[in-house]
Amino acid sequence: MKRVNSSRTAAILAAMVMMTGCGSASGQAASEVKLGTNNLAAGNDVPKSNVEYVTRFDDSGDRPEDKENAYYGDYVNMDKAALKMLGKCLEAEKGGNVLISPFSIEMAFGMVENGADGKNLSEMEKVIGGGVGISDMNKDLGYLSGKMSSNQDVNWNVANSIWVNTPDSNNIRLKDDYLKTVKSYYSPVVTGLPFDDKAKDTINEWVSNETYGMIPTIIGETPQGSVMLINAVAFKGEWNEAFTDDQIIEDYEFTNDDGEVSTVTMLSGECGKYFTFGRGQGFQVDYKGGEYSFVGILPPSDQTLSEFVNSLIEEDESIVEDIEFFSTKKCYYKLPEFKTEYSAEMVDPLKSLGINNAFNPDADFSKMWDGQLYISRVIHKTYIDVNREGTEAAAATAIEMTEGCVMEAPEDPIVIELDRPFIYLIIDNETNMPIFMGAQNTMK
Repeated sequence: MKRVNSSRTAAILAAMVMMTGCGSASGQAASEVKLGTNNLAAGNDVPKSNVEYVTRFDDSGDRPEDKENAYYGDYVNMDKAALKMLGKCLEAEKGGNVLISPFSIEMAFGMVENGADGKNLSEMEKVIGGGVGISDMNKDLGYLSGKMSSNQDVNWNVANSIWVNTPDSNNIRLKDDYLKTVKSYYSPVVTGLPFDDKAKDTINEWVSNETYGMIPTIIGETPQGSVMLINAVAFKGEWNEAFTDDQIIEDYEFTNDDGEVSTVTMLSGECGKYFTFGRGQGFQVDYKGGEYSFVGILPPSDQTLSEFVNSLIEEDESIVEDIEFFSTKKCYYKLPEFKTEYSAEMVDPLKSLGINNAFNPDADFSKMWDGQLYISRVIHKTYIDVNREGTEAAAATAIEMTEGCVMEAPEDPIVIELDRPFIYLIIDNETNMPIFMGAQNTMK
């Protein structure tokens, strides 16, 4: 993936899956993995797949067998699954701010799912991808990450790594077929090292480097398991149109979730798109180039963010679908400058959504490992900075518009003020897939 040498990185995140092994160490070491080498998976001579995007299924609903395709319908399902994860995190935070990256979580679990089988695999496919099978999710994620790495208007860094505990020897039991598959779509660095205090420092240094210091640590103690799989994402995007002085409003009041008022700086402008999301109102503002956008969503005034997200889940709403049915009505927005850091242990939310087998000692990761593995921890950390210059997100060009419902225009233009708790996203404009998804309850 493209590396970014930038002193400013405003939207950074990392997702980590730690796996614990049981059983004997009698398996064969993967032939291309050598202890102490930097990029050990590079020995798998598998070219990255050339994936094409399909906006709709054909009349039969069949997927072509002779091509690798990413599908619109898959992104709809993955988006709905991400909304459920956001909802669980909001329930746990009870009025606090939440920021997740569906893309980062899917990338980390994509590497895990390629090594899973049976009920273990089907549970993860349902919760992480909304029912999208791993072979299809590989292509969907490969398509998105390929776009990120080639974009010239915004800066991205996407990096994956697999760390294997090798306390006594170089007996790394990752299977050859598994490594070839994950190399093809995820290109991870694979490293064997003893899991001790030095390993903790090494892993944290890798995460810090890949996120340009914005997430200095992903683990706070010596790793205890057998394998850690980590995804790190960092990006920066300037606004497609710079804010002028008269569009920046200082000392604006923002009413927090608890009713207290904070003072913020507001950025104002004309919406690129206006749409409804359930009972909420949404707008879109492009980043440079037009391929990526910031999306702000104001819920109805009689619902908290948690209640609003739960209502969207109950109504089976999808941002991927709803943003296509935008209005041509003139719309103006007010968006506060803000920074958010977020950290969560994701095991309990994922269990509540239906992943159970993967966290049990009898989990089936036989495609990945000689021996018994199960997931013991899932850690997610994020950081975002939205300001008058931009966001660390991707840039967007013209958005492909699909024929949809145009809303009846009232006498006055629509004005959406994010002066109370709101939902926000950073999306890929071709697929409408959210790369980042956040809920801002407070500006304290």
